[in-house]
Order: sequence, then C-alpha cells, then structure tokens
Amino acid sequence: MRASALPERDSEVESSRHILRTDKWRRVDEVATELRQRHSEGFRKVSVRCRNGESKEYWAFSKSVRLKRYGRKRIAIVHERSDLTDKPRFFVTDALYWESERMIETWSFRWAAEVFHAFSKQGTTRFPAKVEEQRTTGV
Repeated sequence: MRASALPERDSEVESSRHILRTDKWRRVDEVATELRQRHSEGFRKVSVRCRNGESKEYWAFSKSVRLKRYGRKRIAIVHERSDLTDKPRFFVTDALYWESERMIETWSFRWAAEVFHAFSKQGTTRFPAKVEEQRTTGV
C-alpha cells in the first residue's frame, strides 16, 4: 500500500497497525493497553450525537501520531464503557485538527452508509446472473 492509500477523512483502523510512540514502532492495541493501565486519566468523556439524534457517551484518547506506511495522522482510541474494560475501537483521520468527538460522529454516520451499501450490493449482484440463466436455459 502506498502512503496515499489511506486518504479518507475518517476510518476505523486494525489493532495491528503500528504507530510511532516514544521513538519506537508499536502496535496500536499495545499502546491502548498501556494507556488504559497506566494513564487512564488520558481518556476523556465525550458526548457524541448519533444518527437517531440521541447523544451517546464515549471515553476517548486522541493524538496526532506517525502511522507506519501512512505518515502523520490523528488517531483516537475509543471505549464505550467508563471503566475502559471493553474492547477499544481505533479511528484514524488525515484531518490532524479533528477531535475525537468529530471522528466518532463521522464514523457512526459512515458505518450506516457502508452497511447499506454492502446490503444493497448483495441483492443486485445475483439478479443479473439469474436473468442471464433464464435467458440461456429458456426457463
């Protein structure tokens, strides 16, 4: 993947991605574990407006970092539980000025669109094959 292969405004990133932290490349999930155990005060409570208009609370840590093979990005480590015991989500954006609230909100709206897109493709990809089958078999 080229450095420009992650041009999107906001994406969820795999936990195996490497970020530069304290002059060392480390997996983002390892950094999240260390932050949760040693610096839990770094996670701040944020309230995000959801698609249905309601607000939901998250606990997020956000920082501008170097992401291996992609360059400088802003990453957010996000928990849904206040005690930080749930599995975190990792969001990345090329908008270095975005705060975690905006990253979470953008992802939540985008996720619904992606699910709809994937679902709509399922129904339309099989239909032309069925029409072609009927045309060739005469059934």
